[in-house]
Amino acid sequence: MSHLNFRQEHVLLLITKGLRSKEIASQLGLSERTVKWYVSQLLLVFDASNRTELVGLAMSDRGASVKSISIGMAAADAGTVPLA
Repeated sequence: MSHLNFRQEHVLLLITKGLRSKEIASQLGLSERTVKWYVSQLLLVFDASNRTELVGLAMSDRGASVKSISIGMAAADAGTVPLA
């Protein structure tokens, strides 16, 4: 997972939860356009052609560990992990 930065991981986690770009933007305090840019970057990193494929790859052994992202996000939200 070291190839993703904190924001990419957060966007990926929210995508795996089924949120749309507009919902992700609202939660993260970003513009919808910025979220779409992050999604495009994630599609490139995972060599996926759409969000469905991205989620599948992220949840597979080949992709990111969504569980570890989730744990990292929970720790960051609780203030126990310094954000770089």
